[in-house]
Amino acid sequence: MTLLAPQIGGALFLNYHGTLWHVPGLQPGHWDWRYPTPVDVGHPLFDAGDLIADFLRETHEGLLPLIHPPAALVPSRPRRPRTRAKTPFFVFTERRSP
Repeated sequence: MTLLAPQIGGALFLNYHGTLWHVPGLQPGHWDWRYPTPVDVGHPLFDAGDLIADFLRETHEGLLPLIHPPAALVPSRPRRPRTRAKTPFFVFTERRSP
């Protein structure tokens, strides 16, 4: 999940390991993915980093049921009535020699 934040001139996202990263913005709607930086000690957003990371995690967890609903909530498809197997139009029988 990515948080677009033009107020800070970039976007914030959590990587695979849960670390918060900042991606600088180039122009409105464009991000410079070549130069992401982790939000750690020394980063201007360090003080708010934990709060933002927690917000992103909670939002992600809250949206998961909408993306992957529990099986009990997914409507099942109506089942077709079973029909007897149809006999082929022609049947090859084994020939025996006399």
